[in-house]
Amino acid sequence: MQPIWHLLFAIQLHALFFTTDNLKNTYVVTDKNQIVKYDSTGVWQFEFQVKAEGEVATIDATNSLKILVLYRNSSSIYFLDNTLSYITDINLSFIGIQNPSVACNSGDGGFWVYDEAEMKMKKFDMKLKETEETVQLNSISSEAFHPEFMMEENQMLYVSDSTQGILAFDMFGSFIYKIPLKGVKQFQVVNGNIFYQKGNSLFTYLSKNFEERLITVLPENSKLVRVAQHCLWVMNENEISVYPY
Repeated sequence: MQPIWHLLFAIQLHALFFTTDNLKNTYVVTDKNQIVKYDSTGVWQFEFQVKAEGEVATIDATNSLKILVLYRNSSSIYFLDNTLSYITDINLSFIGIQNPSVACNSGDGGFWVYDEAEMKMKKFDMKLKETEETVQLNSISSEAFHPEFMMEENQMLYVSDSTQGILAFDMFGSFIYKIPLKGVKQFQVVNGNIFYQKGNSLFTYLSKNFEERLITVLPENSKLVRVAQHCLWVMNENEISVYPY
């Protein structure tokens, strides 16, 4: 399905990155490390910032009532509600994890985080009890695997290293398969299919037949793209534009 290049709205700001939720809200990380929420029409709603924690490494808004925010340099995860109000925070150092590169929500109410010292993805509940873990990633890949992005979808965990591809695990942390998509850092998984940007184009990888398909050529200077709820978000240097899809 091709996008319709008829602009619905644009959010005018310089963003480091952004994400979306299933209600078509947009969560933007600004160059001042503020998290700003816009509604489905691009209207400002709420913002959140903890200057003492440093740079925001990632946001997971797959659960819009419990948004996960990772601060890598301080080894902290914050959880926010749908108004970007503080719920709780976790110092990962207390469970022996330092400067994790990736983390994400889990559908069972816990969260996944990468333990670099043990080279494993680990899942914890909100009482910080470890409930699942993967094998060491270097036992799967012949080269050192450096996670850059991670998300859970439909009881599957997906982890990317742009130099090697994407690893897929089940909800218990068992390795399922490797998807040989090099050059892909951020991605989305929708109904088991992977959406990602390469260069100035948007592709999907169909998991059923292991086929890569070009969806569309993107506007010039596109830096980050997301697809959700029949809309396409495209970020460039100065704005995030939203189109029908």
